[in-house]
Amino acid sequence: MSSDTESLREILEGLTEIAVIYANRLAELKIGPITERVASFGYYNPKEGRIQIEEVARMICQCGKVGLTLNVFYLPNTCDVGHPIDEIIPDYVRRLFTRLKRDDWYITILPRIVSKAVLNFTFLRTQLIEWYLCDKNNVPCLCFIICDEIEGKKNNCPYLSVVPSSSYSECTNDRGPSFCMGYTGRVFCPFTKRKRIPWVVIQATIRDYPRSRLVAVKQLSNLKDPLHKFLAI
Repeated sequence: MSSDTESLREILEGLTEIAVIYANRLAELKIGPITERVASFGYYNPKEGRIQIEEVARMICQCGKVGLTLNVFYLPNTCDVGHPIDEIIPDYVRRLFTRLKRDDWYITILPRIVSKAVLNFTFLRTQLIEWYLCDKNNVPCLCFIICDEIEGKKNNCPYLSVVPSSSYSECTNDRGPSFCMGYTGRVFCPFTKRKRIPWVVIQATIRDYPRSRLVAVKQLSNLKDPLHKFLAI
């Protein structure tokens, strides 16, 4: 890497740090401390992607936290009303990223102004970038998938905890990634067999368990119980 490129990278990182500081200050004034802010990330498509992302943000809101997406945020007790995310991003921050010709500034900033994040990995899009930024900034993540098979007919992974009454299952591996048995093919694991969450995400989530979690739900509404437990930690 040339010295000019390195210098430019350092300048961009410095400007991003300043942008995060000012965005955090405005967010604290308008919606409260960072401990009360939780991000909802997921895949976008014309049919249901954005709807699901915002539905998760409303679930977060119903748990008494502020639910934020890349487009809107929801305040506790007014979960049906979405506020534009621009309300907590200072104008000069938006202008700064516009001048830098960076259209990913929401993704760059949002993981830095929340205390936790919920990521829908049912279909893989940009969530890996969002997850990476959360992981880099030590933000605990609930990573979930929606699938019909949350447990196997036989030979479930011994670390797969199934909650039939709430239609979800969860990885409870607290021994480390080397004990993950899903990739051996000898046991059933919804995260490696059905939707295949990226291995780097599985590894990091297991290392951070129980702060971070891997959950499989039959439908989005089944996320409420594991979400409540995740936010309560």
